[in-house]
Amino acid sequence: MPGIKIALKADTGNYLSRCNNCIPGGAYPDSAFVHVTELAGSPWAHWEIEHLDNGKYILKADTGNYLSRCNNCIPGGAYPDSVFVHVTDAASTPAAQWEIERLDNGKYAFKANTGNYMSRCNNCISGGAYPDSVFVHVADAASTPAAQWEIIFLP
Repeated sequence: MPGIKIALKADTGNYLSRCNNCIPGGAYPDSAFVHVTELAGSPWAHWEIEHLDNGKYILKADTGNYLSRCNNCIPGGAYPDSVFVHVTDAASTPAAQWEIERLDNGKYAFKANTGNYMSRCNNCISGGAYPDSVFVHVADAASTPAAQWEIIFLP
């Protein structure tokens, strides 16, 4: 059964999206940045969300690969756990499975298998294509606006 199409809007008003060849020396070609301003005409900012039997969720990009935590995948990155779009079998890859928590302000937090949350990170990659990359480094999403996402349902 196909998932539901969504977009994830960050605290800046921009959207989480797949970015191809945007990190010099990155472990995989498709990384995650928060740079898209308009959803129309931007399929790389559309995600297909699916619920797994274990209660977690997976996010499929327009390429068919899944959003996933990636350890030590960015040379000189601000934190060891970054986010790439490289996993082909998310159902059997814990790093590509996210717990979704609804916060008191109505936004959502995406908790990785490390216990930390996916978050926008400004100027955290030297030479990155955009200033806002995505890492998994926040311990308390409720008090960190950069780790809070608005879920936009797409047609």
